[in-house]
Amino acid sequence: MMKKRMNKKAEENVLQRHISAIIILILFTIGTFTFMTLQANGAVIKEKIAVRQIALLINSMQPGTKIVIDMAKLKDEAMSYDYAGKILEINPEKNQIKIQLGKGKGQIYPYYTRLGADNIQDLNKEIHITS
Repeated sequence: MMKKRMNKKAEENVLQRHISAIIILILFTIGTFTFMTLQANGAVIKEKIAVRQIALLINSMQPGTKIVIDMAKLKDEAMSYDYAGKILEINPEKNQIKIQLGKGKGQIYPYYTRLGADNIQDLNKEIHITS
């Protein structure tokens, strides 16, 4: 029996396709590993929980209510992720809260109660919000 033999150009083409597939697989694996590492460190999950709890508090405010948010626990969490930036930002123009505990981009969540900039006092250790 006679075997068909590919010419050199066809062999190189097959080799190129295999190398390309291996490179794509390696890049996909690295991307997946990076994503899983960021999710597994817990900062993202804790940011989501905290930002939604604070938004719930603000949304449930009645006129004349004052909320005091103790930042000690959030600061401890941020320190455990080696983050020293601004942890909690309340943007009354966009009605958004942002919490960042790690080096990622943080979590942003909307709230629906109308607050002015004068209703929010950042006292470093505590945040005071009045309606």
